[in-house]
Amino acid sequence: MSVDGAVHSENSQSPFSTHVEELEAANDAAELRAALDRVVETWLPRREHKAPLHEMIRLFFTHYASGNNATTPEKLLILRQFSMETLRAVAEKHKMLLARSSTLEGVVEATAINVIEAPSYPPRKSFEDIFSDAMCWRPRSILSFFHRRNPECVRTLKPSFALSPDFSEKLEAVVRAHIVPAMMKSRTVTIVGSSWKWNPETSTAVDLWSFIENDPNSAERIRQSWNGAWEALYQRKVTKQVGNETKEVLVASKELQALRPLLESDLYDLPTVRNRELDLFRSLLFEYDPLVLERSWVKVRQIYEQEMDRRSYQDKAREGALRDSLLEVFDRLSDRAGEFLVMLAYFAFPNIDVAFLEKFTHNKGRNHADREERVPYLMRFLNQDGVAEVKLLESNLRRAREEAAKAAIIANR
Repeated sequence: MSVDGAVHSENSQSPFSTHVEELEAANDAAELRAALDRVVETWLPRREHKAPLHEMIRLFFTHYASGNNATTPEKLLILRQFSMETLRAVAEKHKMLLARSSTLEGVVEATAINVIEAPSYPPRKSFEDIFSDAMCWRPRSILSFFHRRNPECVRTLKPSFALSPDFSEKLEAVVRAHIVPAMMKSRTVTIVGSSWKWNPETSTAVDLWSFIENDPNSAERIRQSWNGAWEALYQRKVTKQVGNETKEVLVASKELQALRPLLESDLYDLPTVRNRELDLFRSLLFEYDPLVLERSWVKVRQIYEQEMDRRSYQDKAREGALRDSLLEVFDRLSDRAGEFLVMLAYFAFPNIDVAFLEKFTHNKGRNHADREERVPYLMRFLNQDGVAEVKLLESNLRRAREEAAKAAIIANR
């Protein structure tokens, strides 16, 4: 975990590394609290800076580890995550005080974000192998956009599937096993192979995809073949007798039933794969524009900093600017891309919390049912187990930051 405001290599050492090790090694709540109190005493110089954090720590540990409220392994995990988040808050406060000591003349780095690149594939000896790589590379390059993370932002909630590199790997396995073989039976793919001048010594999936993007006829052939392979997996309507009524119901094929467990994991949240999910997987090949996603992200990051985590070289944004920026980006993208980007902001920006996400969803429907229709994956994320505990943790951290900011203003008068 990095807590001093920069992106570090694996071999670099943060001045807070010792504290991280202490928090990770603590065996019970008492050890955790003692280590956390040492963090506050070591890195915050003035009483008005320390007092709000000490009070917040006391309240949180009292809630989880006092009296008859036994500290179970699950609660100890929550306390440890809370401690890591508090350590991050202290590190940010320490950095802010250093910057303020130079009257905001020093430039503070932009929010630290680690970007995960899509995997690369080597040259292949056959068109079939290059084609298989290309059908995997494009969806993974889109999904990798949502895998970026802030190393200083510790989150305990399980991410939605699109935000997980593990899901991306599983989807590749499904594409290779179920989608590409079906596409290779199509004459349209054979035509693309004969149209593309490729070299078995140097040509890769990226080269093939570049050819497809720049050749409208090939792109349309691939689109039809890709869509057809996914649509063959869709649930189908069948007529069934239910009591005294005849009803049409959706039934999963054997192929879809076999595919579902291949995509499941405890590392991310994925609903049972149905037609909605198959539609989403299908859309990854052509319906996401990487440049639009990147431009949207740059704007959201800048507005976040200006409103919630201002740098010395930035103007202060009005309250609500980030929400409005996210709504504008959401309306520019597809609904799925929009809600995944909103969740990505939560995992990348420390001062965004679950309460912010919940308020954001109110802009996407008049009631709970409307919101579940418009932003189903964001609503699933906010309804998962542990959300109430995380909201309490984040509320305490937010209050501590606000109190510390007030104390700093008073101290600097």
